[in-house]
Amino acid sequence: MSVVTNRKSMTRRRFAATVLRGSIGLAAAVSGCGGGGSSPGKASPTQTTRAKVLGLHDVAVRGVIQSAYQSDSFAHARNGYYAGAASDAGTGSNTSEDAATPGSAPPIPLLGAFLRNVASASPASRRVSRVGRGHEGGNGSTGTDPAPDGTLPPPDMPTEPPPTFYFDDYLGLWVQMEETGSASTYLLYEDQGKERAAGSISTIYPVDWETFPQKYTSRYEFTRGYLAGSNGFSENVTNADYSGSSRYENVYADGAKDKGESNWSAEGDFSWSSRTDAVNQDWSEGSGVFRADGSGGARFSSSDGYKSDYRYSSDGSGQGQITGPDPGLPASISWDTIGNTVIIYADGSTERISGWGSVSGGGAEPLPVDSQAPL
Repeated sequence: MSVVTNRKSMTRRRFAATVLRGSIGLAAAVSGCGGGGSSPGKASPTQTTRAKVLGLHDVAVRGVIQSAYQSDSFAHARNGYYAGAASDAGTGSNTSEDAATPGSAPPIPLLGAFLRNVASASPASRRVSRVGRGHEGGNGSTGTDPAPDGTLPPPDMPTEPPPTFYFDDYLGLWVQMEETGSASTYLLYEDQGKERAAGSISTIYPVDWETFPQKYTSRYEFTRGYLAGSNGFSENVTNADYSGSSRYENVYADGAKDKGESNWSAEGDFSWSSRTDAVNQDWSEGSGVFRADGSGGARFSSSDGYKSDYRYSSDGSGQGQITGPDPGLPASISWDTIGNTVIIYADGSTERISGWGSVSGGGAEPLPVDSQAPL
């Protein structure tokens, strides 16, 4: 028990140090652009430019959370640890109640990764995915991590039934799980008291866990949070060597529709692609490749001539460039591990987005150009 606790504490300290270094680098990048001022002789972004840049960035966020490459440890760091960091700072603990602390970084639902790693997993694998994040379950389980490295516990370790109500790091939501012989239903809540229902996910899975390939079919809808108003369909296939593939179709609250597919190797390397069609007939397309450690890259393009090129670090931070035909471009973009984003336009003016804020969902609204508000 103490070994697991020490290992978790060390992981948090290393992660906090990584974010601190990233934050210092991000601050240096902002200060280097003149503190939000503009550079003479370079065109300033118009409101149209800003709207299109933020719109393409929102497409990128949507595509990444559907892509399914994120690991259990990444999900815990993003939606588990940082959401509760303010309440458990210095305590070395992170309970699921802490993770839902109001006013902290808003969760970003890693939907594709949840469907792959939890909903489309065998019972043994699902047990580790649900209990192995140190969160207290609603059935009295302590949630002690039986295998910190994500592997199945050895045969001589005691096991306990998985919780039927728990905080899920992939979704950043409380989950009530109901299971039959060939289907699971996940009722989603923003709070532990089940007063703020956030949607549901239902999955049909194979009865025979020894026959491959295995196909899992899921349908979902969200009523709160970043994906509020969206609903969709997903199909995941797992091969005998645990390589696999997925495809999905989704409709968002603003009427936009997207669909995509991904493939992964037995070693955990990913490739994915997606297309989004807006209600006004505009479209955007994206594709990317991620390595097993979570690092990778993605490119997006849209019908209005905009393009973006993103590079992701294994801790979720990253940077990129957005180009297009409107004034103020190209723009550079960078974000830290929890999505705090800085956009620097061609004239040196800056825009900041807090905690995965976006034009059409989740987080805080974009701050004004040249705002000096802290990240």
